[in-house]
Amino acid sequence: MTLTQLRQTMSDLKISQEAKLDTYNCFLNEYKSDENKQNKTVLVQTDSRKIFLVDGISSVIETLERLPFSRVMWCSLVFYPIDWREDKLFECLSARLLNNPNNEVLLLALQTWVEECGPEFTSKSLDLFKELLSSIESRIDEKTKVVFSKVKETITTTKSNETEPTFQMIFNPAKLTINGRSVTLPQWARTTVFSANILNKDFLDIASQLMICEHTFLSKLQPKDFYLYTFPTSREESNIKVYLKWSALVSNWVAFALINQQNEMIREIAFKNFLQLALKCLEIRNFNSFNSVVTGLLHFANSIMVTSISQRTPDEVKLLDQLVILQAKVLHSDYSLLFDKPSIPCIKYFLGQINKIYSEVDEIDDTTGSIPSEEELSKMFDASKAFLIGDIIYSIRNVTGHLEIKPNEQMKEFFLSTLRTMKLANDELLELAKASEKRDKEKQVGKVNPI
Repeated sequence: MTLTQLRQTMSDLKISQEAKLDTYNCFLNEYKSDENKQNKTVLVQTDSRKIFLVDGISSVIETLERLPFSRVMWCSLVFYPIDWREDKLFECLSARLLNNPNNEVLLLALQTWVEECGPEFTSKSLDLFKELLSSIESRIDEKTKVVFSKVKETITTTKSNETEPTFQMIFNPAKLTINGRSVTLPQWARTTVFSANILNKDFLDIASQLMICEHTFLSKLQPKDFYLYTFPTSREESNIKVYLKWSALVSNWVAFALINQQNEMIREIAFKNFLQLALKCLEIRNFNSFNSVVTGLLHFANSIMVTSISQRTPDEVKLLDQLVILQAKVLHSDYSLLFDKPSIPCIKYFLGQINKIYSEVDEIDDTTGSIPSEEELSKMFDASKAFLIGDIIYSIRNVTGHLEIKPNEQMKEFFLSTLRTMKLANDELLELAKASEKRDKEKQVGKVNPI
């Protein structure tokens, strides 16, 4: 949009009905009119009394323009609602500044907008801000120059964040050790960190890697421990103590990732991201990480943020409330009864048991005088082990069939890597069977037609 086009928008701006504002503590709300059943935006006070009906972003700006500048008010009313596009907001602010360049409220609002949301702007958007300031600089009064210079400095020093993620949930398990137990990740995950940005939300991968780390720490747990929380506590540094430290580590990661965000808009995005992470943990039946993530979201330091978000996007807070109710059920219920299937983290345990069955060295009867070579041992098939594997597979046969999502290829590779080490290649068994059948036929032929 050019500046000429911006000036043209002045004639298109529609101001809604006048109303007197008794207080500056207000926020946006939406309601459905009984007449036409359409959603309307209403500027309301904290006591929920309707005070101003607005038709769009221009009406909100026109209302706030008459009030003393409040950073919190502009942020909560104008900059964060997701249903108003950036270009429309820029159009309205620019048009009013072109008409009245010495309006300090609008200048401060422009500065606040860039400070709060600047990293999310494209380079083209920031260039439009600079062009706008250049066009009104010659019309700035002496008393407004101080404010204008601060606004110009803010916009000039703000850099676009098009290539780098604005928000990262960084959590690197490769450097973690709890009570002497270190994390051992699969090769594909060792060089990565748990990160997600607002452009690429791979929360399923994060939830899956949390599950892998948890099993690395708690490798001695039995499947029933995940169901009933019957952790043994008699030995030193028991798994229950390790689990408590691991759970606190994940919860603190969530809480501090939100608290450390200086940008309010990015903090809200981070909150929504962690909600999605909690949902993904539920989808793959990673209940322990789900509990830890929800606990981090409920940290007291985040209570004010959650209250603020509830005014703008109540749906996310309602979702959090539902997760809290579900968390209580998970914490006080048997997992198998609540979800009618075992927790998928147990799959790693089961596969480990399968690998253990095939890694055990069988006792060799050396009284026959014929000891098989190592190569022959690798091709031998023990039927008793097959029955043991059958029992384990029977225990997990219904897990993947009831999943709401499909695990990614990397997760499949990780969980099935143990199976590939078990010397059960079908081709080798087939060749072995053919060779055995051939030898049997030769023996039979030799008996019928003796030399």
